[in-house]
Amino acid sequence: MDILRILGDIKGKVLDATHFDLLKHAYELQEENLRQLKRNNEALRENNEQLNEKVDKLEQEIAELKKGIDYYQVQLKNFLAQEYEMSEVANAILDLYLEHDETVLNIKRYYSLMPFSKIQVETGIEELCKSKILIPYSSYGEYGLTGIGKKYLASKK
Repeated sequence: MDILRILGDIKGKVLDATHFDLLKHAYELQEENLRQLKRNNEALRENNEQLNEKVDKLEQEIAELKKGIDYYQVQLKNFLAQEYEMSEVANAILDLYLEHDETVLNIKRYYSLMPFSKIQVETGIEELCKSKILIPYSSYGEYGLTGIGKKYLASKK
């Protein structure tokens, strides 16, 4: 319904010219406000669509990341599930970590307590480092369990 057309039709019949001009101006302002509201609404709609597209992209990225995490968890489980054929020395070193409930030990302190030669113990440490169960922690003979090593020992308990 065009209010300005209706006002034009009743001009002079019901309203005098001054009142008509005031009403016309008020309705013109209202129409301008409505046009501005429509523009704002359209801008908000476009902005909302862009945000929805970003949300969709982020959800896709999250799904891909979850697939990656699931894949690596399976790989880690498979890795940990593999039967390590550890030497007797390597198993004795790991037993030290279990006995002392530590994640970092100074292996040199236990050379004399172990029924193996120093060379055998060093070979066992190398074996555990190659298996990514231990990692050198300091130059003083300390070795720490890696994440894989911790999980391996947890599965060994």
